[in-house]
Amino acid sequence: MIRLPRISLGVAGLAFALSACHLERPDPASQAAAILRKHPSDFQDQLVALDALAQREVAELEPGAMPASPPVLAESLYVYRTRLKPLLASAASDRERMDRLNAFFFDSLGLAALDADTTLAASVPSLALVHRRGSCVALVLLYLAVGRSLDLPLFPIFLPGHLALRLRRTAGETFNVETLRRGIARSDSFYRETFALAKRPWYSLAEARPDVALSALLFNMANARRARAEWSLASGEYQLVAEALPGFPEAIGNRGLCSLRLGDRDAAERDFREAYAADSLSPARSDLEALDLSR
Repeated sequence: MIRLPRISLGVAGLAFALSACHLERPDPASQAAAILRKHPSDFQDQLVALDALAQREVAELEPGAMPASPPVLAESLYVYRTRLKPLLASAASDRERMDRLNAFFFDSLGLAALDADTTLAASVPSLALVHRRGSCVALVLLYLAVGRSLDLPLFPIFLPGHLALRLRRTAGETFNVETLRRGIARSDSFYRETFALAKRPWYSLAEARPDVALSALLFNMANARRARAEWSLASGEYQLVAEALPGFPEAIGNRGLCSLRLGDRDAAERDFREAYAADSLSPARSDLEALDLSR
């Protein structure tokens, strides 16, 4: 899946500050903000820019996962669209087009789904293509970029610790696409039961805009920063995720943990309470209990 684990889950207007002897790059959160605030119709441009930013984070945080030459996602997407366009155009239905897209990713490209990999590299689409394996975040972003450019009406669906896809079919029917299981169809009832959504009111199985799925990659970038105790940087990235996904309990709860580490107990408590109200099965309950015991 696109795993959004607890400790694992853009560029117009960048301001470059010149010093006497070097060029200082803006912090990652401000760069990500410029990317995410571009118009939603620029999804592919946003994805390519955020992917490049995530590569730089991987080079810093997980250097062993970086190839000798940084991959350029835009080039791969262009080649895939060119190869797939006639193949999808000849399909008799959206379902058949989806089957052909699945076969392209998992058979032709040989991609493998990583169900429990919490490294940042697993969530970066370009690196998933290099290593031929990726989390649900990387896979969903690749499906959205390629599929929607070929007129497949695909939309991301946020679930607890997971990202799935929905294909909205021309006759008004829909089915969900599970990238962690080679693109098989999953029912809404399967997700409701598997993820106990009756106890997690924020997760409604609603379709999100494609660009909102970029928040899942940014969430995992923040998780990587938090794992290195870079509380301020992580908090800024969680804040951007919370702006793109209002009420998203995973980002809000993790932002609360950063606030606690930064010494702001009141802000931490507010975030833990909001996250718990949105998802009663989230770690926010134990965070609140620990906060009360430490008073």
